[in-house]
Amino acid sequence: MRRVSILSGEHHITPTAHLILASVSHRIMKTFSVIFLFVALVASAGISYVYKGYAWLGFAKRDLKIHRSEMSAAYGSLSGNFREEVAGSVNESEQVFVLYDTYGKDYWACYVRTVDGQFGWILCTDVVRN
Repeated sequence: MRRVSILSGEHHITPTAHLILASVSHRIMKTFSVIFLFVALVASAGISYVYKGYAWLGFAKRDLKIHRSEMSAAYGSLSGNFREEVAGSVNESEQVFVLYDTYGKDYWACYVRTVDGQFGWILCTDVVRN
């Protein structure tokens, strides 16, 4: 067997080395495939969670403001200590998808998505469960 320079583009791989490379390559592809499927599953679950919600469907009891933060929804219109950060609005009897809810000392806030795709916080006490 003659020695060949790798830089010249000519090389010789023994059958054993070829099998080892094929085996390693197969393992790497299998690992990447499993990782890709896992990432795709997690991403689709996250997207489904955001657009379908986890909990419940409701209707606004009255015209509501959609707030950018939970604290703005809870205290924005009641106190001078919190600035009201309004992101949109919901009309009376409009459907909202509750994606997440949380409790504070004296409030119950819901993170919602409206039918027209707005996201934000409202008080859950202003929503009638369907």
